[in-house]
Amino acid sequence: MHCIEIHDELKMFNQYTNDYREMNSVRYKDFNEFSPYDISDIMDFADNYSWEGDRKGLVGVLREYAQQLGATTETSANISLLEQENTIAVMTGHQPALLGGSLFVLLKIASVISLCRKLNNKSGLKRFVPVFWAATEDHNASEYTGIEVYDKANDLSSYKYSDDSENIIASARNAITVEQLSEFFSALPQTEFLPRIKDEVYAASADNLGESFCRLINKWFGEFGLIIIKPECLRELSSKIMCKAIMKHKTLVSNMHTDTVEMEQNGYSAQLPDSDVENTFLFYISNGVRHRIKFIEEQFCIPELNLNFTESELRTEVAVKPEKFSPVAGLRPIIQGNVLPACIYIAGGGELAYHYQLRRNFNAMEVSIPLLIPRMSGTFLTPSIIRLLDKFSISYKDIFSGDVDWEKVEKKLLAANTGLNQAFSLYYGSVERAGTELLDTLQNMGITNIRDVEQESVKFLERLQRVQNRLSQQNTPLGKDAKKQFFKMYKYLFPKEKYQELSIAGIYFYNLLGKSFFAKICEADVLTNDHKLWIFE
Repeated sequence: MHCIEIHDELKMFNQYTNDYREMNSVRYKDFNEFSPYDISDIMDFADNYSWEGDRKGLVGVLREYAQQLGATTETSANISLLEQENTIAVMTGHQPALLGGSLFVLLKIASVISLCRKLNNKSGLKRFVPVFWAATEDHNASEYTGIEVYDKANDLSSYKYSDDSENIIASARNAITVEQLSEFFSALPQTEFLPRIKDEVYAASADNLGESFCRLINKWFGEFGLIIIKPECLRELSSKIMCKAIMKHKTLVSNMHTDTVEMEQNGYSAQLPDSDVENTFLFYISNGVRHRIKFIEEQFCIPELNLNFTESELRTEVAVKPEKFSPVAGLRPIIQGNVLPACIYIAGGGELAYHYQLRRNFNAMEVSIPLLIPRMSGTFLTPSIIRLLDKFSISYKDIFSGDVDWEKVEKKLLAANTGLNQAFSLYYGSVERAGTELLDTLQNMGITNIRDVEQESVKFLERLQRVQNRLSQQNTPLGKDAKKQFFKMYKYLFPKEKYQELSIAGIYFYNLLGKSFFAKICEADVLTNDHKLWIFE
């Protein structure tokens, strides 16, 4: 029994969050000089940040999509602020996920809202607005087409999106059906908040999974001024940087290889696969499917579509039809920094590694590297779980600090009465000796049909073992249900041996807490390096 470290056990993320200065020798300049948890450092970084992008064009695109989503006045006001040179974005992103996805997706969004509020309360040269990049062109269905909640026994119930089409991007993938939604809602606790949630989900329905996700996030976080954008809307603005990536293809491949090797030599795991000259940093989208553009024999091609381009032809195609092109993960952060004033990025472990592997390419593409702030992490505790923690004398504040040895606790709490075990052990020995003596006596008497005696002896010992087990459970210091309760508590805290936020859907907690759920997570302080604990009233 053990708990997996948050953020996929990335050594880099753990070291960065615990002591960023330890990485001085292997991190780029921005990390070395600015603490991700010191608000004065963050303000200094922002004051020195500059962005020379197209603010007018950006605001026009953001307004148009916000109108499609039915944006709040708070969001519209934040979009207008971006017209001003002193306004910059605190950004995060994630691929669309079924019904909003796991709790950690919503915690990423809450992190940008929390940080903007905190920074705007300080007097500085800049204003900050929260931006969420919905990666609607992601095609990895395994990462966003499932959802899990707790059932009444605190066991996991899983719901799988039925469209298993391979390589289809989220914005081209069919939305969840009414029948699937009904099945999911019937499994949730029937709270006073569920009717409102149903109305919101049905109102957010669209003809594809990506748009449904964006609409739902807008309904949940619009009151906090969250700006939502998807890459399709920014394709025209990003065409120049994509053309530049084509021109610098060989340089980008070489840089990424150098960064990846250096990263691994320093003991960190690379998040992105090391690039090679054959693989470019762009996809070509055809009928909702993304195809990797290859570079073979000094020309660009898409073998499965039988398409070939010279460099000049490909750049022309990108300029004329930018909607047909999409960046790979190794180019996306650079495009984000080019088309948006993304001064600060709220990152998980994978995103931190992305940026480290791309630091030379940021420089090669003349795009500013954002300051990375770790996203908040947290767990919701119910009254019943708190009572169990108290029963087992476990401080819930120590659970996530690494101070609890779960295997040791389990052995200590679930150990049966030592005297009882010893008594039964002695009895087993005497019974086995008596049985052996009986069989020897019968054999000496010439009785050979003794199988019935042997079988009955085995049955007797089995019945005795069941009696011992029952008495052991009834005579543990914490009562006969201690084992069941202990594992119930553990499964709730660490479903699938992971943190709760990585497994359980955020909508589950919304259903239990109502709208106060969003207020709770958005009010949490993202600049404290701790695992948040939210306790049900």
